[in-house]
Amino acid sequence: MAGAVSALFLLDIKGRVLVWRDYRGDVSAVQAERFFTKLIEKEVDPDSHDPVVYDNGVTYMFIQHNNVFLMTAARQNCNAASILLFLHRVIDVFKHYFEELEEESLRDNFVVVYELLDEMMDFGYPQYTEAKILSEFIKTDAYRMEVTQRPPMAVTNAVSWRSEGIKYKKNEVFLDVVESVNILVNSNGQIIRSDVVGALKMRTYLSGMPECKLGLNDRVLLEAQGRSAKGKAIDLDDIKFHQCVRLARFENDRTISFIPPDGSFDLMTYRLSTQVKPLIWVEAQVERHSRSRIELMVKARSQFKERSTATNVEIEIPVPSDATNPNVRTSMGSAAYAPEKDALVWKIKSFPGGKEYMVRAEFSLPSITAEESTPEKKAPIRVKFEIPYFTVSGIQVRYLKIIEKSGYQALPWVRYITMAGEYELRLIPDCLSRDGSLRIMNRACKLLQNPPTGAPPPPLPSLLPPSLNPSNIVINLTSSRLHLVSSPSSIPSLIPPDLLPFLGPSELSSILLRSQSLPLPSLHLLSFFHSRRLLTPSPHHFALLAHSLTFSRLFSHCLSTLRHLILTHPASDPFSSLLSSASSGRCNFHSAVFSLLVTAYLHLGFLRQALDAFHRSINAGFPPDAITSNSLLNSLAKSGDFDSCWEVYTAMRKASVAPNLCTFNIMINALCRADDAVRAREFLEEMEMNGFDPDVVTYNTLINGYCRKGRIEEALGLYRLMYRRGIEPDLVSYTILMKALCKEGRVWEAHHLFDRLRQRGLSPDEMCYGVLVSGYSRKGKMREAWIFIQAMIGCGYFPNSFICLDVVKGYANVGKLLPCLNILAQLRKIGAAVAFDAYKHLVGALCHERRPNAARNLVKWMVEDGCKPSVDIYNEIIHSFCECASLMDAFSLKDEMAEKDIRPDENTYSILISCLCKTGEVMEAECVMEEMVACGHIPDSVTCAALVSGYCNKREMRKAEGLLKYFVLEFGFHDNAIFNALINVYTEEGDMEKAFELKDRMMKLGFIPNTETCKFLVNGLLRNISTLDV
Repeated sequence: MAGAVSALFLLDIKGRVLVWRDYRGDVSAVQAERFFTKLIEKEVDPDSHDPVVYDNGVTYMFIQHNNVFLMTAARQNCNAASILLFLHRVIDVFKHYFEELEEESLRDNFVVVYELLDEMMDFGYPQYTEAKILSEFIKTDAYRMEVTQRPPMAVTNAVSWRSEGIKYKKNEVFLDVVESVNILVNSNGQIIRSDVVGALKMRTYLSGMPECKLGLNDRVLLEAQGRSAKGKAIDLDDIKFHQCVRLARFENDRTISFIPPDGSFDLMTYRLSTQVKPLIWVEAQVERHSRSRIELMVKARSQFKERSTATNVEIEIPVPSDATNPNVRTSMGSAAYAPEKDALVWKIKSFPGGKEYMVRAEFSLPSITAEESTPEKKAPIRVKFEIPYFTVSGIQVRYLKIIEKSGYQALPWVRYITMAGEYELRLIPDCLSRDGSLRIMNRACKLLQNPPTGAPPPPLPSLLPPSLNPSNIVINLTSSRLHLVSSPSSIPSLIPPDLLPFLGPSELSSILLRSQSLPLPSLHLLSFFHSRRLLTPSPHHFALLAHSLTFSRLFSHCLSTLRHLILTHPASDPFSSLLSSASSGRCNFHSAVFSLLVTAYLHLGFLRQALDAFHRSINAGFPPDAITSNSLLNSLAKSGDFDSCWEVYTAMRKASVAPNLCTFNIMINALCRADDAVRAREFLEEMEMNGFDPDVVTYNTLINGYCRKGRIEEALGLYRLMYRRGIEPDLVSYTILMKALCKEGRVWEAHHLFDRLRQRGLSPDEMCYGVLVSGYSRKGKMREAWIFIQAMIGCGYFPNSFICLDVVKGYANVGKLLPCLNILAQLRKIGAAVAFDAYKHLVGALCHERRPNAARNLVKWMVEDGCKPSVDIYNEIIHSFCECASLMDAFSLKDEMAEKDIRPDENTYSILISCLCKTGEVMEAECVMEEMVACGHIPDSVTCAALVSGYCNKREMRKAEGLLKYFVLEFGFHDNAIFNALINVYTEEGDMEKAFELKDRMMKLGFIPNTETCKFLVNGLLRNISTLDV
């Protein structure tokens, strides 16, 4: 298993620490200074350094992005490739959150950066690095408290990578099959490296929660189905899937089944190690003239079918670094000299298959001399291209099905693209002078006479006699000395360093097979090679070691080895490795290794893989034992997968694995949690028929199931049945029954059970006391509740937050608030913590009873207990002061909020404005409204109505109308109720002319008269007519 990272640093361009996250405590911040000093000592340009630096027992791995260095420090042996990939993923996550990763963005978002680093790495091991999942946990925008009470969908949803409720008008799926061809050709024209790396990239725009099924022309699948492929069937290697793919389904029938994330993602990556010919072949001829001029003739030939066409072809031909005055001619495309690359770049927009094109170029070489001291740097020819609608491997998508319960039609689109990966041809001949050629030949002779240290071993050692074969020597020597190994540190003294390069995977397998009677030294040997990065053990090596350890009854070491196998090779199949090693007949074998594999998966939290290994073990004839099966059943029950629980239990019975008492208890618990108490009772009878006597855990599980269903009488019947069968109920039994009785309001019966458990010699705990305190509080029996609180404190238990809240609610319901305050004072005196919810509820009750001063004093208690009062609590007290006509106290409390850094909200100002208007202090209310707007709050219609009504009551109609106009123009209010109140004032005074003028002015502002407006105007006119008649 790869080691863990000790710390992660984010440094600025001068090496100063911006963010430092220590994960293991074995490095300090000084490591950043040592790293940057080491970086500067080597070379001025940091970009030219290797990304891994080792110094004084610490390995530094780093990358640079913009003006920020991302660096990890580790004292353990880490996988450099995975850590560097992790750092690139960190950059992507920061870009998702901050748009760009720069020093300024880190300084402005320190809190979010630390939260992200804690989620992405735990104790030095990389964790989540997908921005979509992290954005469900860590948010940067403000949001309401009610939203935070609900856990993010990435936790609660069965599919963490896809949100619920996604809808699109047009449902589409785009699938791109992209293959990169990696070719390396030496100067002799021989292909020394050839492979294809492919990826299935998807973009999904699908509504709901669809399930997709994808089929490929996989040779394994077609042979399993007994079908012959119409085209070319392929063998895929090193397949890696996105987390959404159901791996168990793929292992069974090679069908790729998944619920896709929304948007773009890589569904699958694969590799083909079969030999492929170069798709574009390039030949180059170089000729020198008088040591001052050089001519190049380059031919490019496409070696794929004529119906395909390569696009955006770019061929980079190296030229001498001091070449000048280029003269270039091409038969197709364009070519230009790129001095920054020391290369001639030839670009062809469209290159059909079976065609050949040529480019000629001539350069001047003014700096060439006969006594040149340094040879020229020889770079390869690099080729880039894209071939649409073509794949080298011949992979084909046989079908892509989208299944969704709403039954909508989705449009799948599939596209194939082949492009150049690491495509290099080292075909440039030696273009040095004759003197240069002799110089190179002499240097080669010296290297042959004095090979450098660390040179690879001579080829074909198998041609040597067995006694001189270094592979045989290292196998025999290591096997004979392995019994002397007591720890990994003692291995270098037993194996000569010169022989270590000859110890490869096949030699290690031979050593493990020969040393099966020495499992612990073999374990030390594997640990030594892995920690020193000399050789990464394969799944086959881990399997051989696991068999040896299990056969020697070293089960704990075997479990650790299997966990190491799973984490080191996550894409491998440990079960197949174990089975193939066991069936070979060459190693000692014990069937318990398959049980340990299931346990290893469970310890790592891989529940689906554990379930798959369980079923495969049974099918192979090696069923796991009852203990392993019980562990799997318990994990499935805790996860809520009750159907899989029954599958495992049925498979146990079919495989003749005898269940024990623990098995039945787990199954009864699963049935009760699934709210199937009747079936649980039937299962209890089956358990007794099989000769197992239920214990107290069994009965407690059943009693809890009946109580959850509200069937208390049947639960009490089971309680009495326990006595008849000689099983003594424990404290859990009594607590479950008491809680259910209190929930039904039968507190006296619960009290009776409490007395009985004490008569039986049981000591009540905190939960037992709390059940009765809460029960009496809900019934309003506060005297009895207080008696039990005192008994609880006497036994050394303090009421928790739930008990305190129930007590406060009980006193508030019966209107006894002062005794409640006295009880809280006593609880605080003895050191009991009073919860925030209890304080909040009591403040509300005091304000409702118009006791704002008591509520204000209670807020001081909250602050002393470490609870921060919310703005809603202050608003309640301010409103209570206003109702009691204590405006000075209300404004004093508002000032106190500002001192405690609690910003008043719209409700605070609205309460104060309404109170001032009711008391006739409208000018002061308008000043408060101006302060409210200056603080960034927008007044609502209640505030507007209060101010306008205040001016109307004082018959200052011009100010009322001006204020209403201000609210209309500034905030867009068009509340007809306020407008009608103004009309009503004029009509009551009999001034109909002003009433109609006001109506006209308000209509210009956007008010539309309603029936209430017409009613006021008509009543005013009738009142005027009656006055004229008199």
